[in-house]
Amino acid sequence: MRTVGLALVLGWALVRGGSAQQSAPDLLAAARHLAATQQLDSAVVLLTRAADRASGGTDDDRAQALVLLGVVRFYQGQDSLTAAAFRSALTLDTTLQVGGLGQIDSVLPQLFEDERKRVVSAVREAVLRPHSCIRRCLGGETPPRLRDIPRLTLDSGPDFINTHAVLSVLLVVSEDGIPEPETIRVSSSTMPSVNTQVLEAVRAAHFRPALANGVPVRALVELRFEFRAEGMTAITYRIEGP
Repeated sequence: MRTVGLALVLGWALVRGGSAQQSAPDLLAAARHLAATQQLDSAVVLLTRAADRASGGTDDDRAQALVLLGVVRFYQGQDSLTAAAFRSALTLDTTLQVGGLGQIDSVLPQLFEDERKRVVSAVREAVLRPHSCIRRCLGGETPPRLRDIPRLTLDSGPDFINTHAVLSVLLVVSEDGIPEPETIRVSSSTMPSVNTQVLEAVRAAHFRPALANGVPVRALVELRFEFRAEGMTAITYRIEGP
């Protein structure tokens, strides 16, 4: 049974970088009063508004609202929504500290720390994940540019007269402009006989790295090789990509 009085929430303090949370906006103050008097549904409405960027509150105010929202949801028996609210608060600041959760209910500190672990793990994964720059960079980054790649020497023959083939390769270009070997793979090919040679060339290619806010970053890119046979003597090709 969750019987601890919600009036305890009136004594909370959120701490960022060692400084105590200052006075909250009117919405948050009103929501605290509603929570303390067990008017939980009404408190949820105000806390949802206080947590919205449109309310004009600071990130501290929004974090305060989200943590309080999590506790109210906990008292309503909606633990999954408690976790979601805590997670949203920690997304604003992974170092966020909350005083008094254990006094409200012994379960809450562990729920809060479990969500901190999930958020920190997601942040680390995002840092390691390459920026997506297939065809265009989704985040507005400056895409990597191919600087040089070994020339392919391809012989034609009777089977390749009038051939038009396309081979696409996916790869991650490092911050140094070097293809990361373990990421290089053929995503599609209508001319499998040249796959091995193309992959060898891509491994030896050099790029100007992608830039995000002027800083080199890893980027997932696609190189598209388009082949055309000219008579029975040679196959010409062009490369499309970054």
